[in-house]
Amino acid sequence: MCNAIHIYGDYGCGLWLDGVGTGLDDNDLPFSASPELCARFEAWVDDYSSLMVKDGIDEEAWMLNEQEGRALARETKKLAGPDIEVIYGPCRESMNDYISMPNEVMELNREFWTLYACG
Repeated sequence: MCNAIHIYGDYGCGLWLDGVGTGLDDNDLPFSASPELCARFEAWVDDYSSLMVKDGIDEEAWMLNEQEGRALARETKKLAGPDIEVIYGPCRESMNDYISMPNEVMELNREFWTLYACG
């Protein structure tokens, strides 16, 4: 049984179950993601991978990638429900400002989302 899902950008992968990289279309997940959400997730990972191989840092592109990663983590949390922890780790390779950013635990809080920093 899955108790936590970790989401962070990496080459070719962005979601981890028990330390093993996978995707939103994994049959081991206790929920089903729509094909559209799976496609968005794969596009986010592809974008992250392409940013990692570019020379120099495109701060705007990294910020957009971070925003999409957080949005995908929130969507994943909606699907996972209250019993499965969804943790989003910001891209630490992007800009110096991100190096000290903590992971964020996605939580359902009535009708809106809140982000809690976790150590």
